[in-house]
Amino acid sequence: MKINKNFRKEFINNRPTHQIWGSKGGVTTMDPIATNVGIDILNKGGNAIDASIAIATTLAVTSPNWSGLAGDSAWLYHDGKKNINSHIDGYSVCPKKIETDKFCKLLKLKKNSHIFKEEPVNVRNSGIATAMIPGTPFLLDYAWQKFGSLKFKNLISPSIKLAKEGFPISEYLFEAFKGYDKKILKFNTTKKLIKNNEKIKIGSTFKQNDLAKTLLRFSKNKSKEFRDGQTVNAILKYCKNKNPFFSLEDFQTYKVLNRKTYYTNFKKSKIVTTGLPTSGINLLQCFELLKKYDLKNIKFMSKKYLDTLISILQIVLKNRRQFSADPAFINFNQENLLSNKYIKSILKNLNVSKDKIKINLEDGGTTHFCVWDKNNNIVSATQSIGYQFGCGEIAGNTGLFMNDRTWWMAINKSPNMIQPNKRCNIGHAPIIVFKNNKPYLTVGSPGGFGIIQYLFQVMSHVLNYGIDLQTAIDLPRFRVSNNFKDVFIEDRFKSLSKNKNYNIKSFSEWTDIVGGVEGIVKNPSGNYLNCYDVRRNSQASGFF
Repeated sequence: MKINKNFRKEFINNRPTHQIWGSKGGVTTMDPIATNVGIDILNKGGNAIDASIAIATTLAVTSPNWSGLAGDSAWLYHDGKKNINSHIDGYSVCPKKIETDKFCKLLKLKKNSHIFKEEPVNVRNSGIATAMIPGTPFLLDYAWQKFGSLKFKNLISPSIKLAKEGFPISEYLFEAFKGYDKKILKFNTTKKLIKNNEKIKIGSTFKQNDLAKTLLRFSKNKSKEFRDGQTVNAILKYCKNKNPFFSLEDFQTYKVLNRKTYYTNFKKSKIVTTGLPTSGINLLQCFELLKKYDLKNIKFMSKKYLDTLISILQIVLKNRRQFSADPAFINFNQENLLSNKYIKSILKNLNVSKDKIKINLEDGGTTHFCVWDKNNNIVSATQSIGYQFGCGEIAGNTGLFMNDRTWWMAINKSPNMIQPNKRCNIGHAPIIVFKNNKPYLTVGSPGGFGIIQYLFQVMSHVLNYGIDLQTAIDLPRFRVSNNFKDVFIEDRFKSLSKNKNYNIKSFSEWTDIVGGVEGIVKNPSGNYLNCYDVRRNSQASGFF
């Protein structure tokens, strides 16, 4: 493989190297407070699942724009003792009573092809009517029951304290409040939260008393609080006229699913990820296609190399819309999507859209974290409430921003269309990579439509050219838009220009619109490089 020794100067603007090592494992999250909480749990003897539960509930407090109990969770878990991988599915589910005609009438939607497709820009993405039955609280209880070791209430207590006593608002969170104030201030419940905090500004203390009470009840009652407790009753009472599809039965019958994982072999490594309804299989398809290219004589970060990655993503992203859905609603074997026959079938000429499609280039409301403990247990977890601040509306006095998951589904003519009891297909793709049947790397990212794009770029740099994970995360990234023709690049790229198959458009040099990749690598010496993305308010910490 050809690597220019000066690529760091060329693409990272001589930014100094930064590495965070641990001798027993580590934690990386998109919030410094959550990272510290996770390390504290490991220091108290907790395992990766214990730390992940504490991190998840902390993020519900410190990152209300990204994550929360009223959203989704997709966890990829490696059991170090049993050497078993699990996809723990805590995705939101469409309520049993939902009907698309009534849904359109409730949201006063015009019959427009744009509005009826997935993720229509600035349409049907606010208000609790867009919400689905959240899976995160059920997943946290499920994971603890099966794999936890410390007392559940002790894992939730850091988040209760942070919600009650408050925490300093970072510039990153301040910009989120500022950028989405029109969305969240539509609703009285959210106005109340903002008013109770006097003035939202950088460094001011942000308190969430209602959320603290909900977390306290959750710490005592676990998922029962969301099946027949005070919290679920408060949600239903608030939703009575705002979301008539919700019912107590929806919450009482919610099931966390322990699904099988999928993999492909690439460059002497085994890449393991989650299957449908996540987009992990799409990421594996990218690597299956990359096997068909000989990169031996292609220079790292050259136009030819980047053209190869872009062309593969154009193929996979377009194909994704044709089959991606809740596996309970499809009639084929997911493994067929990785077969050589299928991979060959999608290599046909790509016809990119000539229509002017509205493009959403804003950052989403998702977060990712990784935990690796001293016993080789690993959690790679993607959590979300949908778009920024979910639907923007807090459910009554629960303190919970509800998700906007129906926005991520189509209203008709799609395998990912809204249907009763159906889970949404989302772009999440947590990864654990193995060599000689032993894990040595875990990684993941937020970013909706872009998640598999960012992970494919980062992991291609690592697996094809031997670039260390932290540097691969720091390198500039691109994003193929949802019209498949426009490719947006961070301005640090030096080698991309107009191509007959795509148009180049620019982002700033560093932007969180190209994700927030977090990961951990175990080296041959048994030490851990804990990697984080400077594009977001991330932090990694080593475990000693």
